[in-house]
Amino acid sequence: MSQTLEQVLVEALKPHKPKMMTWNPSDIEFLFMGFGNISIYWKDDDPVLDEPITGTFTENAKAVVSALNNLELNLGNWNYKDIYWMIDSNSGEPRADLISAIESCGFNCYDFFDADTGQPPEAIKTFSAEPSLV
Repeated sequence: MSQTLEQVLVEALKPHKPKMMTWNPSDIEFLFMGFGNISIYWKDDDPVLDEPITGTFTENAKAVVSALNNLELNLGNWNYKDIYWMIDSNSGEPRADLISAIESCGFNCYDFFDADTGQPPEAIKTFSAEPSLV
C-alpha cells in the first residue's frame, strides 16, 4: 500500500486535532522540530528493501504544511520554508509525542536510514515538550 507522508501525518494527527485547535500557531510549528533526517516505513516493510515514506527536508516540510492545511489547523502566515527550518532545527531528534502518534498508525520511525551504507537502521531518538499530544 502506498501512502504519502501528508496522508500519514493527517492520519496520525486527526485524533489529536481537538487538542491542537487549542494551541497557538507556534506550538503547532514546534511539534515538527527535529522532523528532518527521519525515515518512516510501514511496520511490515523492510528498511533495507523498501523505500521510506519520508523524503528530503523540502518534501517533508511541504507534506507537513499540506497535512496541517488538510486538518484545517492554523499556521498563521507560515509556509513550507518556515517549517523547513523547524524540521532542520534539532534534526534527527523529533518530538516523542509526534513519533508516538505516527507509530500508532502502523509505522516504524528510524533515524535517517540509507540501505546503501550496509548499517542497520537505528531507533529514533526523541525529546519531550509541552504542550503535548498525549
